[in-house]
Amino acid sequence: MTVLAGVLDLIIQLPISDPLSAGEYIRCDDNAEYEEEASVKDIADVVRGVGAGDESDSELKEEVSISNAIECITTLVDFINQNDFEIDASCIYSLNRLKREIVLKKLMQKKQTNLDHFLVFDY
Repeated sequence: MTVLAGVLDLIIQLPISDPLSAGEYIRCDDNAEYEEEASVKDIADVVRGVGAGDESDSELKEEVSISNAIECITTLVDFINQNDFEIDASCIYSLNRLKREIVLKKLMQKKQTNLDHFLVFDY
């Protein structure tokens, strides 16, 4: 049995009730309507994989906790202060302000679990 005969035998075994002829297969897209045609640049980008990694990178990024963000800002400010970089004071002020806003957001997200600290029960 030749390779071609083996392939034809496998094709015959496929569960296809109404197979296309070779000509129909080649011209199957002739009657299809498309909303917009792809430019040569779009096709080249798909072949090169440009833009494909962007979606997967965003899916793979871990969620950063508020505590971790605060710790990172503190570490950055400490690093700048320890190494005597000539950084404008407004940058340090902005980092500290950002840290305060994140701390405030963290406090706002906390849920109240009991009323003992908020109400005084004098019977």
